[in-house]
Amino acid sequence: EIAFQKRMLNNLQLIGSLVISKTTGNIGLNYDASSGFSRAADNPNFLLVNLPEDSSLDFDRPLVLKLMGTYKLPYDFFASCYYTYMSGTPLPRSVTVIPPASWVQDNNAYSEPATVLLEKPGTRRAEPYHNFDLRIEKEFGFGSSGRISIYVDILNALGKKYSFISKNDGGFWFPDAENTTQGTRVLSENYKKITSLSGTRMIRLGLNLRF
Repeated sequence: EIAFQKRMLNNLQLIGSLVISKTTGNIGLNYDASSGFSRAADNPNFLLVNLPEDSSLDFDRPLVLKLMGTYKLPYDFFASCYYTYMSGTPLPRSVTVIPPASWVQDNNAYSEPATVLLEKPGTRRAEPYHNFDLRIEKEFGFGSSGRISIYVDILNALGKKYSFISKNDGGFWFPDAENTTQGTRVLSENYKKITSLSGTRMIRLGLNLRF
């Protein structure tokens, strides 16, 4: 992690940080995994199929950059900006295997589905995240010791839009028998579909009173 800061010089101030990281493992960082409800011991496939110890964890973001700057304009107006960049999170593919009825009967077993990974986590990632916010602010004196400031925030000033398209074909695999590549694959109903949208530019007017 690198952090850098510069005091206001020639009416300009810059602050920033750069984080280069790598978070790996084979248990996960979600709520269940971190609170004692991990699926790691549910079946032997969990740790054996495409999940080595150097797999990227759920929220792994190799690069995070944050920059903030303020510039003093004429008439004591201040313009500030805040920029954030983050690498996309891992999007591993998976499939749920349904045991064939003949195998279940021959082995007197329960027909429990097993979800396994089709690739090592980190092989593909979501789109990187960018955000750029702006603020214009002016401060005035109020009474003998009070101060009042008026500001305008422009959030997501560049109007960056994100559409999350599911890249996990997932779904189900119905093998015809044990140890065979013959069977029926049913893809996830969300595969290649937009499952969420975000990215609204907002303008916000604010008033701050201090005394």
